[in-house]
Parts: sequence; structure tokens; C-alpha cells
Amino acid sequence: MDKNKREELAKQFKKTTDKLGMSIDSGIFDLIVTLNALGFPTSASCEGHLDRGVAAPWVDIQPKMTSEIQTKKEEMQSLWREIKKMESEGKPKTEIMMILDKFHQIEKEVNKPLLLMAEKLMNLLNEFYKSYSTEAETMLIMRKVGSVAIRMESQGAIVQEVKTKQVKEGCLLKYQSEMEKFSAFVKNKLIDSNK
Repeated sequence: MDKNKREELAKQFKKTTDKLGMSIDSGIFDLIVTLNALGFPTSASCEGHLDRGVAAPWVDIQPKMTSEIQTKKEEMQSLWREIKKMESEGKPKTEIMMILDKFHQIEKEVNKPLLLMAEKLMNLLNEFYKSYSTEAETMLIMRKVGSVAIRMESQGAIVQEVKTKQVKEGCLLKYQSEMEKFSAFVKNKLIDSNK
């Protein structure tokens, strides 16, 4: 691992705050630095809390917005407004479908950088779980957050809200441990890739 690059990223992320002025949680900080060093730009994260937010750690990974992608998103918005106008005016479905097909083609282009990044992350997760197994609830998964990010979290995070406080506390510890194991794995990947 390029020690200077990692230290630079660590310094940068120590200064990073969210809209509420809160810094990156210490329990997930190392993973954030390492993922960014591996080329996975993170946009949000949480180590998991019982008193607020989700009682499970998570990381959002989001490619940088390029001017080309921004232009395509604006074109999509324009096409969507046109589709809605055509629908309200009772235009023939064949005309609407032509515009909708164009919308979906541009949408694929907009989503491509995100999905390519998700594929790379999936490969890392597959490699992580090749030599290590855990219960399904604890396993790290990815899901799309809107059309802009991929969230990595334990599969059981989705049902944390319906668990009793005692069960939720135990699950939070398991989920945090899983994220820490993955963090150590990707950190070792980074070290190995720079040897």
C-alpha cells in the first residue's frame, strides 16, 4: 500500500463532515479510507447506532458525477417531462413509447458507471466470502440507493427496526463485526496490490 496516499486520504477524511457537521464514525473510518484508496468513492456511511438512524453499519459508494453524466440526467428529466405532457394530452401510446425508449437508453448510460463499480464491489465480496462463511443475516450485501449510489450493509439491517432492543443490540454487534472483518480484508487487498 502506498503509505503516503493512505495517510493523505486519512487526513482528508478526518476533516470530512456531513450536513449536520458530524465526522465519519470511528467504527467505519478505516473502511472508508481503504475503499476510497481502492477506487470506490464513498458518499455516506454510518457505523450503526441504537439511538438514531439504522442499527447496522452501512457504506454508500457513488461514482463521481461527470459533466457528461449530468448532461444526460438533465436530458432524462426533459424527456420525462415530455412523456408526462404527452400522456396528459392523450397522445398515442406509440409516440409516448418512442420517447420512453429513448429515456431508458439514456438511463442505461447514466447508470453504467454505478453498475460497473457495483460489479467490482461484488467481486470483492465474492472473494471475501470464498474463504469465510457467516449466517445469511450477517452477510454483507449491496443494494441500489436511488439511481446514484450502491449501499453495502448486512442483509439483516432491513429488519432491525422490528426487533426487540436486546436482539437489536446483539445484531448490531454482529453486523459491526462483519463490517470490520471486511475492512481488514480490503485493507489486506490494498497492501497486497501495492507490493
